[in-house]
Amino acid sequence: MDLEEFTKKWIEVFAVNVPKRDIKNRLLTTGRIQNYIWHLFSYGFIPEDSYLSGDEARKAFDEVDKAGASYIVPFERKAHLKDITHEFSSSADAEKYTEIYFIGKNYKWTYIKTHETEQCGPYFCYKKSVNKK
Repeated sequence: MDLEEFTKKWIEVFAVNVPKRDIKNRLLTTGRIQNYIWHLFSYGFIPEDSYLSGDEARKAFDEVDKAGASYIVPFERKAHLKDITHEFSSSADAEKYTEIYFIGKNYKWTYIKTHETEQCGPYFCYKKSVNKK
């Protein structure tokens, strides 16, 4: 799965209640002003109580079951989804990347380490948290 396919699926799962206009203008814009899918959290498109950030997000990622999980490095030239191996047993292992997105098996959860670590993220969210009815 390449980055475009991953992004589409991630948005379908985690931005389920976000208006399409906001998705287009604030999560998917490219060019002079670059937007990222993690702006779902930083721009407040979902309630703050539906995700974790900072050290709480790191702790959740450290403790979550990573069996069947995958990751993608969006700044790679030919970014594609890869299976998690033992190299990502903790959030500290993600720190060597400028930006990296993790996804649990069946998109059960997501963890995103952003390139703006001091200001935004990292973020951790369970699918069920954003799909409350």
